[in-house]
Amino acid sequence: MSIDRATLIQSGNGITDGGGGWFIGNFQAINTRRHRENILVKYGIHHAGQECAHPFDPQEKQPYKATVSILVEGGPFVHWFRNDPDKKVPFSDGTTEDVRVLERVGDYLIYEPAALHNWKALGNSVVITMQFPTEEWFKKHSKYPRARRRRNKR
Repeated sequence: MSIDRATLIQSGNGITDGGGGWFIGNFQAINTRRHRENILVKYGIHHAGQECAHPFDPQEKQPYKATVSILVEGGPFVHWFRNDPDKKVPFSDGTTEDVRVLERVGDYLIYEPAALHNWKALGNSVVITMQFPTEEWFKKHSKYPRARRRRNKR
């Protein structure tokens, strides 16, 4: 039996394939390796001053996807997190906003779908962002429940 490499492997460039944006995900052509239902990958090139000023609510479009953002070049790159878009509902410590800065190449953030956020590139920045299913998604969609460990009773 032989395996056609073209059906297993695809190479490309995150900048050209995604136009400087999302290049792997469910919105890519179905007949490519870049089409994936459960993971999204973005190669983001952000110029100093570029921002997403309105809070983005990942639960609206990707309710079961956690996010990782990694600073690959440049920086600083700032994320603001809040509990609600109007800053009326505080976090458990009483604050209404949490600011995280990616300053050094390799700095990263991991956040859950419920984290409302916006961002701003303070300097020219390249950021890789990935969204992937959370444990909650796996519990809801998995055909095979995780094996339970048996405890030895003594």
